[in-house]
Amino acid sequence: MALKNKVGIDAIAVYAPVLRLSAGELAKARVNGTGSAEELRLKYEKGLGVRSIAVADADEDAASMAATAMMKLMRRAEIGPKDVSAVFAATESSFDNSKPIFTYVMDAIEMRYGSGSTMHIRTDERKFACVSGMGAIEDALNYAAVKGKAVIVVTSDIAKYELRSAGEPTSGAGAAALLIRPNPSILSIDPLDIAYASKNEYDFFKPFVNGKESVMFGKETPVVNGHYSQYVYMSMTYKAYEELEKKLAEKGENPAHAEYFVAHVPFQKMAQKGFALFLAHNLRENYPEEWKKATIEMGPKINLSPGIMNCSVHESLEIATAVDKLEHSLKNWDHDESYRKSFWHNAAHIMETAIITNMTITRLPNGKITADYDGAYSPDGKPRAEHFLAKTKEHADAFVADLDSFIKAFSATTVYRENYKKKVESGLAFSGDIGNIYTGSIMLSLASLIHNEQKNGANLNSKRIILLGYGSGSEAVAMAGQFSDSVKPLENDVAETRALSAAEYEGLHRGTQEGPIDNDSGGKEVRLGHISEERIRTYSLKRD
Repeated sequence: MALKNKVGIDAIAVYAPVLRLSAGELAKARVNGTGSAEELRLKYEKGLGVRSIAVADADEDAASMAATAMMKLMRRAEIGPKDVSAVFAATESSFDNSKPIFTYVMDAIEMRYGSGSTMHIRTDERKFACVSGMGAIEDALNYAAVKGKAVIVVTSDIAKYELRSAGEPTSGAGAAALLIRPNPSILSIDPLDIAYASKNEYDFFKPFVNGKESVMFGKETPVVNGHYSQYVYMSMTYKAYEELEKKLAEKGENPAHAEYFVAHVPFQKMAQKGFALFLAHNLRENYPEEWKKATIEMGPKINLSPGIMNCSVHESLEIATAVDKLEHSLKNWDHDESYRKSFWHNAAHIMETAIITNMTITRLPNGKITADYDGAYSPDGKPRAEHFLAKTKEHADAFVADLDSFIKAFSATTVYRENYKKKVESGLAFSGDIGNIYTGSIMLSLASLIHNEQKNGANLNSKRIILLGYGSGSEAVAMAGQFSDSVKPLENDVAETRALSAAEYEGLHRGTQEGPIDNDSGGKEVRLGHISEERIRTYSLKRD
């Protein structure tokens, strides 16, 4: 993609706690009478793509990790606070409903660089779940493009779920920092090549009730509707990608031609599913011969659930026709090749259109298909929250089952495996070792891709990339970028580890662990010291 505004990422640094809980150790602690620890470990590693998760130590919080990542970035870029005009932060692990997290980071930075060294820096904080990291990047791009000065983006989060919950294996912790400035040495992103999709959803949220905790609300851990969250993730990222397609088409460009693709990674398998959907769309629209090969290779491997399917289209007639054609082609699978072709065309159409809205498709007893909102909305168009929350799980379970059937078949094809290996796989390596870091997830993926592609001998110079972020609640952001003509080598920032037992992990999770477990890590530059009765936090530096 030809970039008019040469502004973007000039340096990257990532910090993850060295404490790692392996999938095997978690499986041994969570196994019950329905299976073995080995089966559960394989479910975590193969089913979710989680090898281990990073766990914040007793002397770490979101601010200490952010400060460590920022210090590492400044050393790497050979700059100090005087060279930074602004810091745009993002977190969903904030411990303050008023002050942005960077105000806490300032104390640690000034311990290193001197009192008052950060006073000139403009600071702000974005809030929109995981996608707020992308919002901070956009803020920094615009600021650097207009002001012509260096800006830092810093994200930091502790992804914490209830013990023994379904979300627990997708925990994680870490921070990422980017240096944004004109004429970047790593990646240029045109601020005009950014697209969005936003919609109010309840797939993952952390609400409060008058500032007080209750059984459901005000918890440190989120309320999560797992399958529905997958549905919304794919729905919103797809919409943002379509908007990006439109933007680039006006310039005679196409995101399908990008050599690399990184996305938000709540867990690896989710990113793999998302890429399968985008690739199927891109092949049908831009590479019909490759799509034809894929349909032949897939064969009749899809198994759609009967009755209700979460589907969506602009007109109900369109989806009804697609469903009828799909069923007709299934019944006549052995008749001739044309039915096999029409089956996969219509199956793909349904799976693609199934991620646009909450419209449900119901087959009535008389055999006809009707499309409605199944009572989730009142006659005046307002959502019935109590009905919506109860019904979305049922619909999402059916939808995800159908979608998984399609993705499983498509992901086994040669064209998917080749594209996944070339465009996506390197970007997922780090997340498999440290888990989800919320707002910094896509930056972690970018760092993983750069490091591992370079390690494997790939030439990133001038290659194009799509960045696709998602935040529950919900919003998706799509960006188009291009690597510089001489990309600097990037270190592995998450290699240092210390194995954590399940008992140690649970002590940290519950807050009963007395003092830090790791006292020797060279990576932990900033430590949380004391929290006063007034909730004032103090930090200390690791001494050189």
